[in-house]
Amino acid sequence: MSDLIPSEVFSSYKDGKLDKETAIEYFKSFAEISENEHLRVRAVNLLGEIAMKSMDIFKFLEHLLISDSNDYIRSLVAGIIIRNYIDIGQEAIRWTFLNEKKINCLIMLYKALEECDTEESQLLKLEMERELGKRYIEKYGILPREAIGLKFAELSTGYEIMNENEYSKDQKVHAVFKSKNQHVVDLIISGFNLNNTFFLNLLSNLESLTLSTTNLRRIECFSNLTKLKSLDLTANFLTEIPDLHCLRNLESLKIEWNNISYLIGIEKLEKIISAELSHNLFDLESLSKIENQIISNHRTLNITNRFP
Repeated sequence: MSDLIPSEVFSSYKDGKLDKETAIEYFKSFAEISENEHLRVRAVNLLGEIAMKSMDIFKFLEHLLISDSNDYIRSLVAGIIIRNYIDIGQEAIRWTFLNEKKINCLIMLYKALEECDTEESQLLKLEMERELGKRYIEKYGILPREAIGLKFAELSTGYEIMNENEYSKDQKVHAVFKSKNQHVVDLIISGFNLNNTFFLNLLSNLESLTLSTTNLRRIECFSNLTKLKSLDLTANFLTEIPDLHCLRNLESLKIEWNNISYLIGIEKLEKIISAELSHNLFDLESLSKIENQIISNHRTLNITNRFP
């Protein structure tokens, strides 16, 4: 047994060659002592698939959640506890969102709470929003869901997201927000390495968004930003703009200096007025197609600075 990898143990369990208790003990042992991080992750995943409602298993998971050095494993364990042990695991989850420092772990924990349709999980999600977004709630009156969105943006940049009234325009980098009626309506992040854009899912009242010169290679999604009027993604490493068709109120699009060769959904943006596309991978045929798509809908689009 000791020579088997987690997937082989799982196969033996599914084939009936191994009882559940033995498989669980193997996964626990492997997750705890193996030096192979990939196989440790696999063992935790499989443990989550077959775990029984057991205080012993919960205590083991709680120990990993609090003390394991691998933040991805901590994230997986948080999800398992939320799905299977939320009735006894609330204090462990609360401790995690109050003490966890890794943004990816916090995001996975938040997603798990959001996806778990129990009263306990939803109350914990609201508490997580209030605790992590406390500064923005108390100082600027931002609603909790959007306040935690700002906090996630802050953790993603490693820099405080400042209110426009406190911001010095002399700064070379920008991390600034503007609010109105308790909502975040304008966000500028420029000059930072931005490694995660999950926060966009929580800022559904944005009207203007700038994520320029942030070394972005991909964006989580834009499906929630239906109020957005202005989008600036200048000087990144993007190859596509996801969910572009969802930005039904978009008027201005700036995507110069990226690696984009096509724009799917731009023909559905009925309010778009201008698009700045230079220094991308568009060819003449692609640009003509974009223009024809707009014209076919009896609209005009000012495509500026087409070519390098």
